[in-house]
Amino acid sequence: MPPQVLVVCKRDRELVSLDPASLVVRWRSGLSDIGHEVVPSEDGERAYVPLYGTGGVSRPGRSGNGIDVVDLEHGVRVDLVPLPRGSRPHFAAWGCDGRLFVTAEGIRSVLSVDVAAWERTPGDLRHVSVPPHQVLRTAHPQSHMLAVAPDGRHVYTADVHPGTVTELEVTSGTRRSLYLAERINRISLSADGRTAYVADQDEPRLAVVDVLSLSLDRWITLPGIAFGTAASGAGRLIVALRQAGQLAILDTEAGRVLRSVGVPDGPQRVVMSGEGRTVYTTCSPADLVVAVDIDRMQVVAEGEPGGDPDGLAVVG
Repeated sequence: MPPQVLVVCKRDRELVSLDPASLVVRWRSGLSDIGHEVVPSEDGERAYVPLYGTGGVSRPGRSGNGIDVVDLEHGVRVDLVPLPRGSRPHFAAWGCDGRLFVTAEGIRSVLSVDVAAWERTPGDLRHVSVPPHQVLRTAHPQSHMLAVAPDGRHVYTADVHPGTVTELEVTSGTRRSLYLAERINRISLSADGRTAYVADQDEPRLAVVDVLSLSLDRWITLPGIAFGTAASGAGRLIVALRQAGQLAILDTEAGRVLRSVGVPDGPQRVVMSGEGRTVYTTCSPADLVVAVDIDRMQVVAEGEPGGDPDGLAVVG
């Protein structure tokens, strides 16, 4: 299967596949509800789109209750994984044991879902069941984004408006939380899993969190409000400066921006290519996806996937 960039277009209720070089649309797959984010399977054959529902974080709306499954070879929706009622799933990431961790902000939790067990469930039993899952309570509203530790033993959530990061121990469900600011969003981990990066949504700064002690190490001042981040080599972080319309390379040790490049309005999700030479970002207000060559820090492609592109993933 050729490499592809996957984009969730909220306004169109679609998952869209783009060519990673040209960002030309390859196929579109309709979704059964409004999704925001996407995660590919570990073998690259399927994609999983949590169905958030209407509205947005901190705004009223109808809660979604499932995950759409899309066949990436044929570009068609092939399954729906049900979740507990009112769960409002948003972001998903894989653990080390093949279970899928999904934020469920409607029930103030993270769900650890055994997707493989659901796919083995006979069709005549599916109408009365949900897949085996473990409920890890964050006890906070708006647990919107998550990151999984490299060893799979802990999950970390960004709880938007109480402004906390919550650590969940996967086996026991034990939790502890760290208050950072009134409003935060997005969270990513360093490659070694020792540091978390979280964006303040009211001040132009990025929190550097020591994961072992779950304490604030320091704030890094930025030239604009940050949103999505992604690690790019040792001590380097790609940061989407949403209001400034820029992607920046941040030296996390020195706490300064090394280089930046202008992109269309509202960059938010940031994802690295497999070889680490290209970064992709969705620019929702402009209905665009952009590819940036990191070495040259130059926009090399723009694509038009559809209305309100948000979640993003690279396959292959």
